[in-house]
Amino acid sequence: MIVADPRFRPWLEAKIGVALADDAVFIGEIRDGLILSAIAFSHWTGHDMDVSVAGSQGSRGILQAFYQYVFDQHRCCRATARIRASNLASQRLAERLGFQREGVLRQGYGDEDALIYGLLQQDFPYGKRWRQTPLSSRPQRHHSAPVAVQPLREQRTLR
Repeated sequence: MIVADPRFRPWLEAKIGVALADDAVFIGEIRDGLILSAIAFSHWTGHDMDVSVAGSQGSRGILQAFYQYVFDQHRCCRATARIRASNLASQRLAERLGFQREGVLRQGYGDEDALIYGLLQQDFPYGKRWRQTPLSSRPQRHHSAPVAVQPLREQRTLR
């Protein structure tokens, strides 16, 4: 199930080894009580939003919730992810979301390099189909449902 849950902050911070921004908003996927993947959204500039991802799996439901939040709700033209060079699972999840590796921020985490990934709205692998399909008839997998995530400033109480 795709949900916004306060447990995602400590789980995601432990996975990526970094304290996330105070304004971060989280969604993730929980199955059988276990967190499978989580995404943090922060630093919205109007055209770009930083995202942090972790997990080994990403269902179509989390892909859809990600797309709706960044591109439909906030009208960003791109999303940017910074991922530890050693975190292969997060790199794979970002690539499943459609991100492309754009560069390396040397010692971006102090103790290791940060890989910079970017995603443009038009490059999102499922975006075109979802923009043309009503929410009620969009494909679901593993009984995951999209979440109507509220704007950053309204969701700060979830931390």
